[in-house]
Amino acid sequence: MNNEQEWIDWHPKAGDFRPQVYRHRFIGESPGGWQIGCRPGEPMEAATLVNTQYRIPAPTSTQDRPPWIDPQCKFRWGDRVKDKHGNIWFVNHPHDGNKYWPVVCTKSPNYALPYGATDIPEWSEDDNIGAFNERDIELCPEALPQHFDDRLLDVDGPHKSEKVPCEVWVNEYPTLFGRAFTSYDTAKEEGGEGSIRIVHFREVL
Repeated sequence: MNNEQEWIDWHPKAGDFRPQVYRHRFIGESPGGWQIGCRPGEPMEAATLVNTQYRIPAPTSTQDRPPWIDPQCKFRWGDRVKDKHGNIWFVNHPHDGNKYWPVVCTKSPNYALPYGATDIPEWSEDDNIGAFNERDIELCPEALPQHFDDRLLDVDGPHKSEKVPCEVWVNEYPTLFGRAFTSYDTAKEEGGEGSIRIVHFREVL
């Protein structure tokens, strides 16, 4: 990484896989106290998260397509999906140009930069990276609304009114995420007593 590399905050949870490149420092340390992370691909332990800040490299602007939309595939970067064996994955590359394995996924959303899983040496032998036919994986959890499928549009027709982004509010408890709701008020009401964080997710079209 060069000195001009931009970084974004990363908030891992215990069990998340360490990305190939990340850095960390203790909270309250000097601005220049960042250290390069080690042991890529291994899960995070709860003890390493205490009083520690993490950052990962910001996505670059040289990507072929923005990571949040790819009309060649019904999935989007970051989608949580389930394969036919019930395993959970996160979409990293919705379409890699290979007609046999078009969707590349990782075990953690932060394991590789957007569209970057195939840049990892020996990625095909990495257990944290998987490649699937589009028909062999589905969005998970099923309760979340499906993404709008751009391939069904008539490019010459009036279709702007049909493109409505999906929005959900999820209750985040100390050790797990709760159910998804279609409004903030409902999420707050269903959260019960106590202090919980309500996370807002909105699809980018």
